[in-house]
Amino acid sequence: MATEAHNDEIVVAVVGVTGSGKSSFIKRVTGNESIEIGHDLRSKTAEVQAYPLQIMGKCYTLIDTPGFDDGERTDEDIFASLADWLRRSYNKGQRLNALLYLHGIIANREKGSDLRNLKVFKKLCGAENYGRIVLGITWWDQVDPQTALARETMLAETPEFWGDMVQKGSRIERIPHDKAQCMQLLHSLVQNQRTTLRIQHEMAEGKEALRTTAAMEMEQYKAIDAIKDAEEGERRAQEIAYQLKNKAIEQWASERRLEQHRRHQELQMQQMSQIADLETIRARMSESEPSRRSPRPEASDRTRRIEELAAALQQARLRTQPPSYTADDRLERMSIMARTNMHEGKIRAADQQLNELAGNTKQGWDSILDPTKEGDYPLWNAFCDRCLRQASVKGYWSQ
Repeated sequence: MATEAHNDEIVVAVVGVTGSGKSSFIKRVTGNESIEIGHDLRSKTAEVQAYPLQIMGKCYTLIDTPGFDDGERTDEDIFASLADWLRRSYNKGQRLNALLYLHGIIANREKGSDLRNLKVFKKLCGAENYGRIVLGITWWDQVDPQTALARETMLAETPEFWGDMVQKGSRIERIPHDKAQCMQLLHSLVQNQRTTLRIQHEMAEGKEALRTTAAMEMEQYKAIDAIKDAEEGERRAQEIAYQLKNKAIEQWASERRLEQHRRHQELQMQQMSQIADLETIRARMSESEPSRRSPRPEASDRTRRIEELAAALQQARLRTQPPSYTADDRLERMSIMARTNMHEGKIRAADQQLNELAGNTKQGWDSILDPTKEGDYPLWNAFCDRCLRQASVKGYWSQ
């Protein structure tokens, strides 16, 4: 609850994100045990609260404000609550002597929301009031000194964070845990003149809280967040669509693999069946092989007949000695030709003449060998092509 303005009152607004230690600092300084301290992302300060105290005979009023990045309330709702208190306090004639902006050094990096809220805070105060801002670092003892010093240097030298504020009069203080040291820090603000924040000027000129510079800055970040959320939603939708597509492709590929496996099994079965059929054919061919290899009766009889004929010719030559060398030579040539010639007609003719020779006497041989005798003798004609002359020519046998 806001107090009425007094000429000697020193009003200090304690601001910062949720969890930066605002309520802890006020409770330590005022000794008010009713102040609740949050230990998570939910702020225990739902509305702007004023806590009066005296330090070395001076009246102080500490304004505890709800922090941004609350787990239960939106930043727009918190901003509207803070703007409403600033408007009412301005109408009552209450002005701020200083603003204590607390920041926890335990964060290993600055979040995007921290930077956004800091920019909104700068717009709310105005650059002309940077000299009345104390940048307090909390939880210093919970971080390694070298690490804490490096983070402090980064905040102080980076214009996007505290660098531009420090250049225009803001000072950095490490918030102690000792009550006396905290009260001494507040006492150092006595010399600060009262000031009117930029948002108070704008609302006094008739602007609505949501049309002020700070509100427009927050609205801009809200639009950016909406765009980012939309892009994130679209990206997520694309990822889901891609996953569904991949799932469909994987399902199709799986079905394809199963089909190929089934087809491969069918081909293997067909191949095994063909192999079995081939083995059956081979077995049947093996069974019929002896009968196929056995000689035909006709061929066997012919061979046997030729052998018998050759033997008969030889025996006839031995039994009937021809009277002269020329007749014996002709019989030898006939025997050789009979063994080599397979023509059945010649074999029968030779056989017939052998029968005649077997029954003839020496006179019979002389008559047969007489070239002057009329008639054609195929036995001799069969060998005339290998002689010097025809057997029927007169004078051949006298040579």
